[in-house]
Amino acid sequence: MLPETAPAAATPNPHPPSPPPAPGAPAVPSQPSSLGPRRLPALGQLLVNDGVISQRQLDLALERQRTGKVHRKLGQILIEERFTSEQRIHETVKAHGHEYPFGSLLVLLDLLTTEQVEECLVYQKANPGKRIGEIALLKEFVPERQLLLALSYHFDKSYIEPDFTLIDASLLRRVSVPYLKSKEAIPVFTDGKVATVVTPDPTRTDLAVEFSQMLRMPVELAVGPKDAILQAIADFEQFHRPVRGMQIGEDNVVNIVDYLFSRAIRDHASDIHIEPMNNRVRVRYRIDGELVHRTDVPLYLAPKLASRIKVLCNADLAERRKHQGGRIVYKHNEEMVDMRVSIYVTVHGENIVIRILHKATGVLPIEKLGMLPALLQRYKDSVLEVPTGVVLFTGPTGSGKTTSLYSSINYSNKPGVKIITAEDPVEYLVDGLVQCSIDPAAGRDFEKTLREIVRQDPNVIVVGEIRDKTTASIAIEAALTGHKVFATFHTEDSIGSLIRLLDMDIETFLISSTVVCVVAQRLARRICPECKVPYEPSSYEVRTLELNPDDVARHKFFRGAGCHKCNKTGYRGRVGLYELLMINGSIREMVLEKRSAHEIRHHALKAVNLYGLQEDGIAKALLGWTTLEQVIRHAPRVPEQRSLDEILAFALKQDE
Repeated sequence: MLPETAPAAATPNPHPPSPPPAPGAPAVPSQPSSLGPRRLPALGQLLVNDGVISQRQLDLALERQRTGKVHRKLGQILIEERFTSEQRIHETVKAHGHEYPFGSLLVLLDLLTTEQVEECLVYQKANPGKRIGEIALLKEFVPERQLLLALSYHFDKSYIEPDFTLIDASLLRRVSVPYLKSKEAIPVFTDGKVATVVTPDPTRTDLAVEFSQMLRMPVELAVGPKDAILQAIADFEQFHRPVRGMQIGEDNVVNIVDYLFSRAIRDHASDIHIEPMNNRVRVRYRIDGELVHRTDVPLYLAPKLASRIKVLCNADLAERRKHQGGRIVYKHNEEMVDMRVSIYVTVHGENIVIRILHKATGVLPIEKLGMLPALLQRYKDSVLEVPTGVVLFTGPTGSGKTTSLYSSINYSNKPGVKIITAEDPVEYLVDGLVQCSIDPAAGRDFEKTLREIVRQDPNVIVVGEIRDKTTASIAIEAALTGHKVFATFHTEDSIGSLIRLLDMDIETFLISSTVVCVVAQRLARRICPECKVPYEPSSYEVRTLELNPDDVARHKFFRGAGCHKCNKTGYRGRVGLYELLMINGSIREMVLEKRSAHEIRHHALKAVNLYGLQEDGIAKALLGWTTLEQVIRHAPRVPEQRSLDEILAFALKQDE
């Protein structure tokens, strides 16, 4: 939802009295048929006035919008050129939303075009009493949830999608179910002083008065979708009966934590972030590598949520001054899900991050990782089919190393091959593997486990992570005795792994004689196939990636326009970016001579046809798999790079 230049807007106070909306319809202010004498600033000028961008940046963006081959929204251009962010744009629009007639606000948010607003106004004139938002929904110009979000900006109200498991059940028991259904509203939270009631119609002051009398406290209205409200009421009606002397939902914190866990697993999130802030607790999920704001909960629940999670992960319940960690095994639909918990003490309370490890998740076939065809064939023939040597998978946390490691192991998992692992923890369960989870408390640390593995007569040894000189030495010694060793490592790129081993004081002749390949990788978001459209790369992208503008103009690039399948993000799923460094004779000589990373990379470009992470990302942007913006975000910058024609030729090559 990226804003574009808004039309000339009318004077504020655009809400003449009108009949109440149809039951269940979101309350949206009327739109005057005349645009009025006073013009409110369009998006670009609004951002300049608030100091978000400069006038020069606005002029550059408008010029690019005017001269571009493909029409681009102004907000989109401002974001692509890194003049501002989508969040800053929405913060600005939200701060001024109440000043604009609702139709103009919808255009400002790029939910309606100027022509659609005019069409709604014509319909409104023929149907007095109909509000512009109702008409927009009737004509299917805008989805209800996006309309309600704009409505929350307009009236400066919170936007909440109620869920029964998040609601304070003590509030619900003060109100009858028939009343809630008739009003299509539901109370959700209270701090004991003020209650929050969610309704599709924030203009219903009568609702606030009635709920205030029933709940015996002041009421603040929030905006929410009708279907979510009715579903929460139905869930309450079904589950509010007493059970063993209690009412289900009475222990609200238990339900909230359960909901956050199960929803994260359903959404395929890799992490849950529970973040106390100065006035609320923000809950975000990391989905496809991006943090997604899921919901807010009241600040008074922060210590209760922390206590519940501490109980589940066996952390010290009374300790609130020290950082802690732990582990939870959570049952979800008969699947046992391992969760690693990190509790970090902040000025606002305990910040909790939960990493979700799906133990029973199937391993991806190696063909599905996203390696380019020529690179994949080289990897199979020259690495996986070689019986001995060390293969390192390197990259930062969350770059997909473990997924690639397991796909490679699974490829090597044959009846005549014995594979033994030492992991902390075991993240995938694979038939045919002998897997061991490291547990220092039980005497199973990496050093002892790796020394014992060699006595188990393996063909392939898997080290979950090389963390220090000891584990690195044992892994290399195992390779010297004729074993194949797979291991993960934390370095920026493939060359960095060799330098890191040298820094660990591993003998150069051991590195050069045992390491056969280093696989460096990142994860980039994949363009949604349902809404993929051509686009013109921004000058920021061209400049940052040091591309030739004339070359860029000759090639086609793509992005996601945003649709319901990708939740309007333009992305769905992820694809790996890979850098495959094959260690040949000349590279071994450079390692023995302790040459610099720059010298080794320069030589590898020609000697082993090394394609860097950035080049691999550009290749996948040319193929329409990802965007240049994702390449900039995830691939490290390199001093040398091939032309777009050379990169594309390699991307289209089927074998070598």
